[in-house]
Amino acid sequence: MEPLMGIEGRLRCTTGNQLCSVICSFSRRIMWLEVATTNNDPYVVAGYFINTVKSLGGSPLVVRADCGTENVNIAFIQPFLKSSGTDRLAGEKFSIWLFYI
Repeated sequence: MEPLMGIEGRLRCTTGNQLCSVICSFSRRIMWLEVATTNNDPYVVAGYFINTVKSLGGSPLVVRADCGTENVNIAFIQPFLKSSGTDRLAGEKFSIWLFYI
């Protein structure tokens, strides 16, 4: 489990494709780096997030992202995943972090 994921999706390739990446702000580990025709579709970005959570075996403590439409599904998925967790930011304590998403 990584403590903090920072979602970034603003890079456009010369081919017209767009790059979507997530880096753990604590360890600087690249969590995902995907090239697709869009990085603005919330379902595409949420799919990347779910695949990363599955490969890590758990969700991060905190997700940091801008308020763009591509991150709206992650803003709903992360609290759901944290609702039954046992770490220090699980359950009701997680609601304080929703303002950063």
